Amino acid sequence: MNPEDFPVRKLSYFFLLFSIIYFLQNNLFAQTRLLPDPSATLTERFGKVPAPGVHPRVLIGPDELMRRRQLMQSTEVGKYTLGKLEGFLVSIHAPGKPLTETYAGLTRGDLNAAANLKDAWLQSKLPLVLLLESYDAILHEDQARGRLAAEAVTTYASIPRNWWENDSELMYLALAYDFDYSYMTDAQRRTVRQTIASGTAGKKPDGWDMPSDFRLSNWQPRGAALMLSALAIEGEEGYDTSIYPETQQVMKDFLHYGISPSGGGLEEIHYFNYGMGTGALALIAMSRHGDDLVTEPNYRAVPNWLIASMEPFDDAFSMHMDTPNDQGGGGCQLCVDEVALVE
Repeated sequence: MNPEDFPVRKLSYFFLLFSIIYFLQNNLFAQTRLLPDPSATLTERFGKVPAPGVHPRVLIGPDELMRRRQLMQSTEVGKYTLGKLEGFLVSIHAPGKPLTETYAGLTRGDLNAAANLKDAWLQSKLPLVLLLESYDAILHEDQARGRLAAEAVTTYASIPRNWWENDSELMYLALAYDFDYSYMTDAQRRTVRQTIASGTAGKKPDGWDMPSDFRLSNWQPRGAALMLSALAIEGEEGYDTSIYPETQQVMKDFLHYGISPSGGGLEEIHYFNYGMGTGALALIAMSRHGDDLVTEPNYRAVPNWLIASMEPFDDAFSMHMDTPNDQGGGGCQLCVDEVALVE
């Protein structure tokens, strides 16, 4: 054998070995996913979006509330989630907690209540608090709390600000409107609806101006907050009909190009979860519209990656010295930061 051929031969062996490994990974291991292949009825679990003007509608409908209440009271996951939710809300109901007086001010119509809260981080959490209070009120069919939440949501929506600057905060306000709609007066609905429209109409989802295979970043699913906000007023005055199909295409591309066939996010786990904390909610909303992006093969394989990336410390992930973020992926992060708010 010519010695000069040896490096070439070694390189050929390498590519042969690489091809075998690639074949096994995509044809053997891909068949042992934690989640089975989806059936045609998968999206039925998320329900169907009701007619325009019927609320709640974005993530759950009126006809599903009874079952949701039962699940929250009778299953371990439901009871755990309800406990986290109500633990969060101690921050506005217990005397002396950081947001108790601020929330009371909002329920009285005080437009300065938020500004009087000097902690900027806590200020940014007010829309999340309004969302969770509205959700808890409708779960418990508590009309008194629902009406107080309606006052608070309307007051917060009336504070002058540029709602284009933060999609997440607007999304929380919009979902609060969606959950609290039945407890609102027509005047309150009109005020909040106008605020949602002002922050969504004419706006494009993150990544819309990129080629399809460039939509790889956590900012694309995170940007789906724009669509969730818009869907809270779907079919109502100020609704931008272009936002839903544009966001759907961005999300479809992200699930295909931003996740490998074996289920690994192309960004490390913190950034993937940061985006999908919102993106997972968007997938639920899309499924309710009959668009089953949850069946995308790469996305279905994500649990394999998440399980393989866990450390043996409860629910912690390997972060490689980055900021931990255990929410997102296949779920939502509506209850994030509850400890910091309550303590």
